[in-house]
Amino acid sequence: MPRVPGLASEVTLVNHPSRETGGAWRGAQIVHAAWSDGARWHVRAIGDIAAGASVEIDQARLAGDCPADALPVLFLSPVKRDGEHTRLPALDHMEAVPAWRANIRLRSATTAVSYQGEYPSGMAAIGGSLLSIAPLIQTGGGITTSLLFVNVRAQPAIDAHELRIVSAATRRVVQRAVIRSNRCTMVALGAADDSERLRIVACDDMTGIPIYFSHDDGFTQMSLEHSHPPVEMVAFGARGAINRSMKAAWSAAIAS
Repeated sequence: MPRVPGLASEVTLVNHPSRETGGAWRGAQIVHAAWSDGARWHVRAIGDIAAGASVEIDQARLAGDCPADALPVLFLSPVKRDGEHTRLPALDHMEAVPAWRANIRLRSATTAVSYQGEYPSGMAAIGGSLLSIAPLIQTGGGITTSLLFVNVRAQPAIDAHELRIVSAATRRVVQRAVIRSNRCTMVALGAADDSERLRIVACDDMTGIPIYFSHDDGFTQMSLEHSHPPVEMVAFGARGAINRSMKAAWSAAIAS
C-alpha cells in the first residue's frame, strides 16, 4: 500500500484466481497486514474474505498499528499468521497464471486513480537488480511526476541503495536518489525537456516495482502506472537470456 502525503491510500483484494488454475486456492481466507521495523515482520489479521469476494482496505484501518513511515503489505492466508516473524510469510497457494490480481488506489478530495497492486512473491526472495525503461514521465505546466519505488523482501532488513535515473538519449545520469528495502520510497522527478523524457531507471543491487504518479498542483487530475522490466518486452524464445543481455548492454552504456 503506497502512501502519499495529502492523499488517502486504499488496496482492493480479490479472493479468486485470475482463471481456473489447478493449484490455486478457492476457499475463504484471512486478510493480513504486515510491516517491517528492520528487525522483524509484524503481522496482524485484520479481517476475513469469502471465496469469490473482494474487500477494500484503506490506510485509516491500519492507523492504530502500522507506523506512518512503514510500507503496509497486505496478503491473504487460509490460516492466521499473527505475530512477529524473521521472514515475511510466503505461501504458494495463490500461484496462478495470469497472476492473482490486486488493486491500489490513491484518492484526493475530488478524484481517485488506481492501478494493479500485486507484488510477485518470487521478487521478495531475491536481491536482484533493476533496469526499467520509463516513458511515463509527464511534463507540462503545473504537472508533477514522482516515482513511487516499492520494494518488498522476505528478510525484514531496511537497507539503503542508490537509484540512478538516466536519459536514454544521452546515457547521462540526470538524477540520483536513495531508495530503501521494504519501503515505498517517493522520489520527485526533475523536469525534462522532450528530448530527455525517455528515462532509464536503474539500481545495481536491488529490484522493485517503479510506479509513476503524475498530478496537478491540487490533485484534481492524477495518473498512476508502472513500467515493466525488459523481459516483459520479449514474447518468445529465451526470455531470461535476452533480459540479461539487455540489462548488460544498458549497464555498460550508462555513465556512472
